[in-house]
Amino acid sequence: MILPRIAVLINWRNETNVSALYPIHIRIMIGRSCKYYRVPLPQKVRLHQWSGEEGNWVKPDHPFSFQINSKILEKKTILHEQIKRNYNANKNITFETLLKQLERKGDRGSFLDYMDSYIKRPPGKLEENTIKKYKTTLNHLKAFRKQIYFSDIDSDLPRDFLRYMQVDLELGGAAARKYMEALKKVIRHARRENYLDSSQMEFLFDDVKIKVPKAKRVFLEPQEIKALKDLTFSEEQHHLARDRDIFYS
Repeated sequence: MILPRIAVLINWRNETNVSALYPIHIRIMIGRSCKYYRVPLPQKVRLHQWSGEEGNWVKPDHPFSFQINSKILEKKTILHEQIKRNYNANKNITFETLLKQLERKGDRGSFLDYMDSYIKRPPGKLEENTIKKYKTTLNHLKAFRKQIYFSDIDSDLPRDFLRYMQVDLELGGAAARKYMEALKKVIRHARRENYLDSSQMEFLFDDVKIKVPKAKRVFLEPQEIKALKDLTFSEEQHHLARDRDIFYS
């Protein structure tokens, strides 16, 4: 496994502009290839305000030095955490994975924020109805609990959520199963991205049983129609023959 190398740079393109203010980028290097992530800044930085020292990249004479240094440290920490997760899971580390983590918003330990990000940037193309289903599931989860962290995910969570949907929301089996399947898919995707460990996934949904009653049939099969058409009624049942003939007319 090739581990990425991380560096923080100012004006990495060596450009010259009239304002003499320059952006800051984090360079991610995997092997001989590299990508640059532009750090969001409240104000760009002059070259003489740049020290490049770890933790104190921007000198104190910049009015936003604390905010900028904090933001750089935050982004570097996100990268190191993701690299560590992939390394511990023995999974390859890609630019796509790292850049996706840098662009995520919200509390990184929050499963609800993770699901919100999953809906906005799904791993594959989702149909409009599928997106609507995930959004509704997320809304139900937020109503169920104000916050759900990855550390809260255990076998009690899906059972309690199912009970909430059936008792508090009075949802039928088909609707409850639909939203539970959406929750299950997002949790499994989070596991693939190493937000959860294997011990949390063990027996996670084993005790979740959702009964969906069979829909009542409102039509006749062809053989039933033929049998009805061929049926011979007695003289006392002549009125039934009339009704049947009206059905076929």
